[in-house]
Amino acid sequence: MREHKDVVVIGGGHAGLAMSSALQRRGREHVVLERRRIGERWRTERWESLRFQFPNWTLQLPGYSFRGNDPDRFAHYSEILRVVEDYAVSMGVPVREHTEALAITGRGAGEGFEVSLAEGSIHTQRVVIATGPFQRPRIPQLARDLPPSALQIDPTHYRSPRRCRQAPCSWWAAAPQAARSPTNCYMPGAACTCR
Repeated sequence: MREHKDVVVIGGGHAGLAMSSALQRRGREHVVLERRRIGERWRTERWESLRFQFPNWTLQLPGYSFRGNDPDRFAHYSEILRVVEDYAVSMGVPVREHTEALAITGRGAGEGFEVSLAEGSIHTQRVVIATGPFQRPRIPQLARDLPPSALQIDPTHYRSPRRCRQAPCSWWAAAPQAARSPTNCYMPGAACTCR
């Protein structure tokens, strides 16, 4: 089945929800496509003790700012997920969860785009990609030189230091969230290095 929308936003995280808010303020017809659930990365790709890397007073989305009583605290990731979910509901974001954009095809000058989905397609004049910058971990070439006994794990798969007790652990990190993960490994019985 083929449908028509003025704007298709791909990604149901912070950026996609903020874009939806901006489009609503301008009266633009749109849909937000999320391949899993709203805020999926906050649900499934965060370690147990993760705290937001900025203080609570920085938690802002269009039409929303931090409302708690501890602005200098660092929120647990589950609190951030709650903010994202509540924001989507309160703003009435037209989100379609479990809807993955499989391909985007230009239809020619002035003709817009075709966004292919598993169950059909959407013809649109504009597409906004709001999936975030760190979709896939980048493992450096020299990681291949580590012995097979060394546990190599990226921040999207790390959950707790329990796995680091099983084998020597090497962290390759650049983003602020990733750079803080190794601090979870520093515990008795964990051999962890950060590069």
